[in-house]
Amino acid sequence: MPDRVKRCPATIHGPNLPCVGSGLRAGPREAGDLEAFAHWFEEYLADAWGRRIEADLAAGLDAAGRQVDAEFDAGRCTPL
Repeated sequence: MPDRVKRCPATIHGPNLPCVGSGLRAGPREAGDLEAFAHWFEEYLADAWGRRIEADLAAGLDAAGRQVDAEFDAGRCTPL
């Protein structure tokens, strides 16, 4: 991640977004800054997605998904 993004004050959700946005609008300072940020952001989104799935599973959606699969396998679904 570019140093200027690392210097942004963090919140519980990650770096302060207005700070990150103004750093990006200022343009890359060094070759590869934008690519480094894009890589970091992709990892951040993947981690957030993983945490969301884990939370959904912990909330009982795993059992609901198994029930839906069983009903589908039993032929109790109709085409849309």
